[in-house]
Amino acid sequence: MRIRRRSLWVILVAVATVILVVLLALIAVGTLSLPGKAPPPDLRIYQAEFSILQGENSSGLPWFGPNFTYEGVANGYPFSLTPGARFTLPLLLYNYDTTNHTIYSMSASPPFSLVASSPGLPRVVAPVDLEDDSGSFDLTLLAPNSPGDNVTLYITIDALAP
Repeated sequence: MRIRRRSLWVILVAVATVILVVLLALIAVGTLSLPGKAPPPDLRIYQAEFSILQGENSSGLPWFGPNFTYEGVANGYPFSLTPGARFTLPLLLYNYDTTNHTIYSMSASPPFSLVASSPGLPRVVAPVDLEDDSGSFDLTLLAPNSPGDNVTLYITIDALAP
């Protein structure tokens, strides 16, 4: 009887260990969560407004056109994300002048932070050509840590020589 009882305990401990390891693995991959407080509500970005510091062509028109806003459902706005998260915002600029112009810098107004631009800056943008993608950028931004807020993202693009 002693051997049986000891074997039973070994089997029970082994089964309990396997169950514990499986539960910990499910928690680690996010399939299973422990009870606790609810996550904070998402941050909602209502729109993105772009201001361009730029010169004018010989006709008196801005090199990259007027300031503009990304907004509306067709453009993917508003959208929600986790407070404090990094996200990527695609940007396409057209150079309406007949000569190249350089984008020297871009910045996001607080509470946002511009982490990176791909491609990097400064970058020369050629005149409009449907086959030229020199005005295409992916901006990596850091969202503010303000759960539940409904905010506008402001970005300044500087195309004036330093």
